[in-house]
Amino acid sequence: GTSYKHNGNIKKLYKEVFRVLEVDTANGEDYLKQIFSGIASIIDGLACMRNIMGNVHGKEEEKYFRYKPRKYHAVLAVNLAKVVSGFVYSVWEEKDKKDKK
Repeated sequence: GTSYKHNGNIKKLYKEVFRVLEVDTANGEDYLKQIFSGIASIIDGLACMRNIMGNVHGKEEEKYFRYKPRKYHAVLAVNLAKVVSGFVYSVWEEKDKKDKK
């Protein structure tokens, strides 16, 4: 396994996970580069959404939001997180099987 001291920076964590899993995001076909760029954008967007729209830092909802999130924002965030997490898990699973051979 690989140890990682997480400091709250999701973008760095994403890059480190892809490095450890040996996911080649820079080479290959243009459409693959575009997809991986989209994954990075999704992760950045989810991190911003969590920081801005979340109440994890004790923010009072009414005073903090410039825009009140709707239910469909939550559905979108959960589904995007599920897709990205599922992708990362499937890459890990394939790498784990390969490493055990």
